[in-house]
Amino acid sequence: MIGNEKITIYHKIADRQWVKGVADKCSWQTDVKISASDRGLICASQVSVFIPCSDLQNPVVSTGDIIVRGECPFSGEISAKELLAQSDSITVVGVSDCRDLPDIAHLEVTGK
Repeated sequence: MIGNEKITIYHKIADRQWVKGVADKCSWQTDVKISASDRGLICASQVSVFIPCSDLQNPVVSTGDIIVRGECPFSGEISAKELLAQSDSITVVGVSDCRDLPDIAHLEVTGK
C-alpha cells in the first residue's frame, strides 16, 4: 500500500482560495473504464489516489478539491482551471475514509 508518489492537495475554502497540503508515500493509479452503448464505445479515465494518514498533515479532502501529482508550487489565489492545467491533476469526485484500518490507515480518493 505504501507508494512512492508525492501529491499536492488543494482544499477549496472559497472561490479562488485554496488550502494547500502536501503528502508523501501516496499511490496514484489510473484506470480506463470502457462500456458499450447504443452509440458505440464510451471510454473514461478514473484515477485512484491512496493517501496514508501517517503522512497527511491535514486530512481534509472533499469532493471538488483538486489533487496534483507531485509537489505543485502554486499557493494563494488561483483558479481551478489553472490548477487543472497541470499535468496529472484531478478533481476529487469521491473520498473513502479508511483511517480505522490498523497499520494501513489511509484515505482513498477517486478523481477524474
